[in-house]
Amino acid sequence: MNETLYFASRKPRRCPECRSSNVLRIVYGYPDFDLFQDAEAGRVALGGCVLTGADPSWRRMDCDTRVFPQRLRRLYEDSPDEFLSKQRRR
Repeated sequence: MNETLYFASRKPRRCPECRSSNVLRIVYGYPDFDLFQDAEAGRVALGGCVLTGADPSWRRMDCDTRVFPQRLRRLYEDSPDEFLSKQRRR
């Protein structure tokens, strides 16, 4: 995963790292067949079934940049070590 953390209040139009416009929404939970098809077609990114409370909302698959919701910025600023340890568990 990219070491730089990015936060946004809505889906970025472009990846903050590589500037690509192909930024995908991350969907969490156990995927059904249709969701697998959407992921295979590059319409969404699968985020897994385990949530940490500090999970990214959007991802650029090629450069592996993840963008976190703006509401998590405060958690990061208040406790960066705890936030980063949750990221390493993914």
